[in-house]
Amino acid sequence: MKAFLSKNWEAVIGILMLVGCFYWGRHTAPTKVETKTITVEVEKIKQHQNTVIVEKVNKDGSKETTTRIVTDTNKDTTKTSEQNKLVEKKSPLNIYALAGIDITNPANGFTVGAHISKQLLGPVSLGVFGFTNKTAGISLGLNF
Repeated sequence: MKAFLSKNWEAVIGILMLVGCFYWGRHTAPTKVETKTITVEVEKIKQHQNTVIVEKVNKDGSKETTTRIVTDTNKDTTKTSEQNKLVEKKSPLNIYALAGIDITNPANGFTVGAHISKQLLGPVSLGVFGFTNKTAGISLGLNF
């Protein structure tokens, strides 16, 4: 009975390791998205002043001079917006915790192991794994 309980604890620890690795990998993913928006607003004000002098000669020979300053103001606003987006996605290293049982002889109990894989090219990944029962190997994966 004692050996059976210790084997069950190995399975529980293996499952907890698997959940922990999933959580760690999911929340520490090295994906970075950075968006920068630069907005430049330029306002140009052009003023033109014209002096208008009106000279009026009356019938009695007197002169009447009126000086008027005319100001034209043109406001020209230019708004330029530039947006840069940087997406950086690194190929993550995946670490898995494994647990298994020999279904032909369950009395042998559980065996635990680990699996590490790295994405190589596109969706193809290569990895290695090992178990406590001295089983080891390589893996080839495809993500889709």
